[in-house]
Amino acid sequence: MRIGTPAREAILCNRLQVVKEGRADSAANIQRDLHMSRRWTPALTLCILMAAVATLAAQAAPSAGATVNPLQLKAHHVTASVIDLERAMKWYQEMLGFKVVNQGSRQNGAFKFADLAIPGFGIGLVQNGATAAAPPAGPPRPAWVHIVFSVPDPNRAFMLLMERGAAPTTRQNGTGPVATFLVHDSEGNEIEIVRDDGQ
Repeated sequence: MRIGTPAREAILCNRLQVVKEGRADSAANIQRDLHMSRRWTPALTLCILMAAVATLAAQAAPSAGATVNPLQLKAHHVTASVIDLERAMKWYQEMLGFKVVNQGSRQNGAFKFADLAIPGFGIGLVQNGATAAAPPAGPPRPAWVHIVFSVPDPNRAFMLLMERGAAPTTRQNGTGPVATFLVHDSEGNEIEIVRDDGQ
């Protein structure tokens, strides 16, 4: 009994699906039958392409149960130490389009800060010293203070990091749930964890 072209295409497409799912058939057998069909049609070509794409997608997807981001970290903001806070604020606004969302000082003005933001990310600027100094000679030297991640539950993240042997510290008073904390990497670099505010 001679099988017509549409039926033969359907059979081969089904067998391609079988191979993609890892069941009993072989690509070599299908390749042999494709050569025997002696006719390539748009439908058969589309079927082969769809099977190949599905196979690549399955290989690229993480396996079930794999923990890709166990703390659900998201980049939140970075903080930079600057020489002249007002000058730096002006640069970030004019050059990169950031907007000032908060500004203030502590220690009788010896420590000044400003928080700037664009949708989805923030920059913190801090100036230590009551007076601004001239920029140093030579190429500018960047000086990031720390990187900040937000998490849905800082208290859970704090406990999990302690379990893993890290030494997180919190700046809050009292014994309530941790809302924000600091932790240092193996080289002493500071990382801050804050609550995800949904921005």
